[in-house]
Amino acid sequence: MAIKNPRRCEVCQYAWRCRSGYAWIVLCPKCRVSGYHLPRPEEVGRKRGKPKGTLGGGRPTYNSDTYLEAFWAKVNKNGPVPKHCPELGPCWEWTASKYLGYGMVGFEGKVHRAHRVAWKLEHGRWPTPCGLHKCDNPACVRSSHVFEGTKQDNNLDKKLKGRLPIGSKHGQSKLTEKQVIEIRGLFASGEFTQIELGQRFGVSSATIRNIALSKTWKHVAHPDSKSTNNFMEETCPTSVQ
Repeated sequence: MAIKNPRRCEVCQYAWRCRSGYAWIVLCPKCRVSGYHLPRPEEVGRKRGKPKGTLGGGRPTYNSDTYLEAFWAKVNKNGPVPKHCPELGPCWEWTASKYLGYGMVGFEGKVHRAHRVAWKLEHGRWPTPCGLHKCDNPACVRSSHVFEGTKQDNNLDKKLKGRLPIGSKHGQSKLTEKQVIEIRGLFASGEFTQIELGQRFGVSSATIRNIALSKTWKHVAHPDSKSTNNFMEETCPTSVQ
């Protein structure tokens, strides 16, 4: 019997009935891959409804064999080779929906990043606590290009590879490297206080103190670290003004 007003999956071509007159982001009841299902022209304006053909309170049935086939059908295994580590081989890039460069896919009723799902399918568990890329390609889902680590590990990896925005490259920075060098020189001269320098450069006195002590802007070379540190120990109180 033909299905009236069907919705058809873009991957496995499975069709099911949906009363909705609008585009829905749903999981296919058969292969469980998310996708946009556009309405037919004559259905536009109808009352929105829930998709049919689902089990267990609207949650689709999971079929691992079908899901694996549908998942890897959206992966390009001839991706670019990382320049900084060519020994890893080519990236396996996700070609379907993405968010902030990361592939997104439905899995077990939720939407996850594709490289985390690929790790789950290969290892039988989620990467703990995070899945980080060795290849620095967020669209890559090749498990050998992913390693487990924390957010701190991810930031350290970015810093070592020069991908972490620091200094004037940071979006919220109010100063430049040239101004930082000038602040340290003026403060070391003893002619200006923290408050005066803060008013001059449009920042707080605490910011001036941290710059002078090299607690911030550590990547900027200090003009005379030894003499300035001695001066700071004598002039900077422990409490922030």
